[in-house]
Amino acid sequence: MDFRIEVLGEFRLIDLRTQSEIPIRSYRTVLVALVLNRDRLVPRRELEVSIFSDGDSIAAQNRMRVALFRLRKVIGSALVESGGMVGLNSGLVECDLWEAEDHCQDFRDAPDVESQLSSLIAASQLSLVRGALSLQRTAPEFARQILSDLKIAVRLAAESGKHEEGFRLALSGLRLSAIENSEGLKEFFSAAIDFANENGGGPSLSEQIELALGGIDRLSGKERTNLKLLRSGSAKKDSVNTLERRFLIELLQIGIRTYPELIRQLLAKPEALPFAGQNPAMMIVLLEQVVGELEPGDEVQERCLARLVGLRAWQNDAPGVLRDAPALLNSSKNPLVLRATWNYVSLAHALSRNWQQADNALAKTEEFARESGDEIDLLSVQGTRAFYLLHQGKYKDSLHQYDLCLDALRRIDHPRAALDYAVANGYRAMIPVYAGEWEAGMEALTKAIAIRKGLNPPCQHSLLSSARSLCGIKTDRWEDVLSDMVEALREAFNGSVARDQILTLEFLARVLYELDQGESPISICERTDQWRRDCHLPRSEAEDSLVRMIGRSGKPLDDIQPEVLARHGIRVLRRILA
Repeated sequence: MDFRIEVLGEFRLIDLRTQSEIPIRSYRTVLVALVLNRDRLVPRRELEVSIFSDGDSIAAQNRMRVALFRLRKVIGSALVESGGMVGLNSGLVECDLWEAEDHCQDFRDAPDVESQLSSLIAASQLSLVRGALSLQRTAPEFARQILSDLKIAVRLAAESGKHEEGFRLALSGLRLSAIENSEGLKEFFSAAIDFANENGGGPSLSEQIELALGGIDRLSGKERTNLKLLRSGSAKKDSVNTLERRFLIELLQIGIRTYPELIRQLLAKPEALPFAGQNPAMMIVLLEQVVGELEPGDEVQERCLARLVGLRAWQNDAPGVLRDAPALLNSSKNPLVLRATWNYVSLAHALSRNWQQADNALAKTEEFARESGDEIDLLSVQGTRAFYLLHQGKYKDSLHQYDLCLDALRRIDHPRAALDYAVANGYRAMIPVYAGEWEAGMEALTKAIAIRKGLNPPCQHSLLSSARSLCGIKTDRWEDVLSDMVEALREAFNGSVARDQILTLEFLARVLYELDQGESPISICERTDQWRRDCHLPRSEAEDSLVRMIGRSGKPLDDIQPEVLARHGIRVLRRILA
């Protein structure tokens, strides 16, 4: 892209090649008119009549001629003129309005409710950056379309129990319908009240509704009463939601300061595990505040520290694992704790690509697994060894180890064995992908994804789906390339593990590279390069083989969120495959 036009906020024309804003004056209205028509070539006469209607036709023609001359000097071949028709070359121009339109199209095309709602939230955030009145004046047709989409989305959110997303969408609908004074205003108000009550009520949510309305003058007496009830938080007493989880966290932090030993015992209980699974980062923060010096025989302290190390490993925090694990290894006498901790230490060294240290720690893991006599634990060690060989690029050795492991797991009738089988089989399916054997990769991944989805609950498969998207490109099987990548990114970014998000983004970069989309894969890889440095997650030999052919611009890194890069990449992919 050479130029960016922003019409939803302050009007801006930006030269992306120099990252500089181009000042424009009298021909701004012409550029906006072309933006509203996107890829469509518009008769010049039609523009003259609609833009310069305050003078005679000769004057309008002259003013249009001057405006197009100036535009041509500024944006060159991005302005398309052919046989009395004028338009913009969307291959050279990007625009915030078009991005909002694309999000609305994503809403209509998305395969599931979650994707639909997130797409329309993104569209409404872009569209209403300067308020509903500005959108109404700039792009009235689009304003009507997004209002219609918002009505559908609010109903979907209510049906699927997506209360937080529904509240945000209802607020956007309120802002737009309040400007139009449309019949939808009451529908959006009622939905906003319902969603806000589900989210716990309170003055903050009430004020957001009032702000979206621009005042309460148009509300009936009953509606004002509902707003007051919402403000007091008394409309719904039994809501279980994010606000209550935040309250629980605040309560725990107060307890830590007042009764640290009591809270330590609470966090060490098995009943705390579901909370840790839903809020791993917050559980880490809480555990950090209660874990102190580990005394021999202090089982509560030991369980807290073991849980902290395990959560750090789950979040791929290699430095954190290596910092906290030694205290457990030096103090604990519990073989189960020691086996798990040595395994975490091994994985931490593997994530840092210190393979010898990873193997040494894995040998200690195996030692304690043998002591416990648990066959599944021993096979897990074998699967981990195969995983390390895979990432060192030793594909033949890795394949052999995985086959031995999978053959043994297949014969064990136990839920743990089924889960380990699904995980190991998925990583085995990645071997032909990293080795560049695309047909074999496609076949293996399809089977592995089906196995992971068949578990109850299903096993995470974002890496496998993104890899299958690449295999689809390389084998000319295009039908699932887009849906696989969308599903992979959605699952990765719905989770909290940086490594999953990084790997899925890098597969997106490779897919775009294969489609000759030079700038997008470079931007993604530059961002994941920095992300890996920040998270201490250097690429393995296998991971490097995926993206080493993608160059880097050497320019300073833009402060752009990975989610934004992912959405942009999907839009590019959708446009290519359309």
